Amino acid sequence: MPRGGYNPKDKELLNKGYTTIYNMAKEFGRNRCSIETVLKYLYIEPSEIVGTHLFYKSEDKEKVAQFYEEHKDDFSKFLAKEMRIRNNGGNGYSKERSDKIHKTKVEKYGKDYGKLAYEKAFQTCEKLYGDKNYRNSDKLKETLHKNRLKFCEENNCSLFTEIFGTSIEHNRNTLDFCMNNLGIELINYKTVLYIRNEDIEPLKKELEKIEYNHTSIGEKEIFDFIKSIYKDEIIENDRNIISPKELDIYIPQKKVAIEFDGLYFHSTKFGKDKNYHLNKTLMCEEKGIRLIHIFEDEWLFKRPIVESIISSALGIYQQKIFARKCEIKEIDNKTFKEFCNENHIQGECNSSDRLGLFYNNELVQAVGFSKSRFSKNEIELVRMVTKLNTQVVGGFSRLMNHYNKDCISYIDRRLFNGSGYNASGFEYIQTNKPNYYYVKELDRYYRMNFTKRNIAKKFPNEFDEKLTEEQNMEKLGFYRIYDCGTIKVKWTAK
Repeated sequence: MPRGGYNPKDKELLNKGYTTIYNMAKEFGRNRCSIETVLKYLYIEPSEIVGTHLFYKSEDKEKVAQFYEEHKDDFSKFLAKEMRIRNNGGNGYSKERSDKIHKTKVEKYGKDYGKLAYEKAFQTCEKLYGDKNYRNSDKLKETLHKNRLKFCEENNCSLFTEIFGTSIEHNRNTLDFCMNNLGIELINYKTVLYIRNEDIEPLKKELEKIEYNHTSIGEKEIFDFIKSIYKDEIIENDRNIISPKELDIYIPQKKVAIEFDGLYFHSTKFGKDKNYHLNKTLMCEEKGIRLIHIFEDEWLFKRPIVESIISSALGIYQQKIFARKCEIKEIDNKTFKEFCNENHIQGECNSSDRLGLFYNNELVQAVGFSKSRFSKNEIELVRMVTKLNTQVVGGFSRLMNHYNKDCISYIDRRLFNGSGYNASGFEYIQTNKPNYYYVKELDRYYRMNFTKRNIAKKFPNEFDEKLTEEQNMEKLGFYRIYDCGTIKVKWTAK
């Protein structure tokens, strides 16, 4: 399934037996390029285009499957030969002629004539085009660009990705939602999507409306979730409470607000600087409001954990347990990591000491400690994890008292206000400035993965030493998204 999921119209087609290139590639164990080449060879065009998704009939999939079965032993050679014949307008070679060609080449160049031919071809290609692989050459890129420009001029359209970036930068669901609303159909030409020029501005305005009027799918889903568990007043898109800023969702009786931060629109590509999210949090704190920022990928891929965070902020739990009825045990690393992955928004982490709180032999809360990431002389509480939708009254304090060693920890201001730490005896040390991640499509990456040294290793051909880390990343299509910083706190042994 494409990242971002299928919309209702897509699902309707899938239920009717239609399929996509992605699904065929997964089913046949092939890559997308292979499937696209076979479809091209068999003259199969998509039967339906919904937004950015291409759909093929079940009989088309059967034709592709039959082709792979018939040519499982000679797939690459057969397809290469047939496409060469088709592209050159020839009829292929007879066996007699093929044998004669082979004999002549062996006499002229030796048995390894094939290898020599490849080497010579590589040398010629590098000499003419500056790269051993013609596909990577500027000449091919220039030719493709010219052909696409010609197609655009003849059909009064534009390359879709040149106008709107990659198809998932705007969240594919959102794009399809907007195009369906406007009745926009894309043009598919040689597996490349184009958009009619007359449709560009209406789609841009519709996308802006989705962002600025906050009708995004994720935000609506969060609102519906809160409505399903909370029956008092819920306010949407309010500009009065922290005027002129807007709050996506506000629950006045609980003094809790929620922001849905789409990765694309909330990145530096759209002018959201390092203090954008923090400033909203500070404005809310001045009013005694706890603001929770939810990143788009968290809602898409860790929804149960996000729902539990929201429920906890509203004081709504499925289970309430008293710590005095629990048993404390040391837990192994595997158990701790699994518990973190199931219940903590940041997932697993390395730890040297781990304690668990068990209720009726079930792990309901855990803490993990390690040497500090920033100071060798400090111990850091790296995770405090509670089972989803569960309140363990006095659990955190009991675990800390049992451990009873000086340690520090960091509270994520984007999601939490630190009330649980304060109640458990932690003392404030300092507030740290916002940190950043890199985002591309629906993926969010920790910044340390993309230091200049790592960029040079991962993208040696694109890396430019003269550019900054951020400039190199933007060149690669990655943009920064900032959190709200952290609060450093300290626990002192009793």
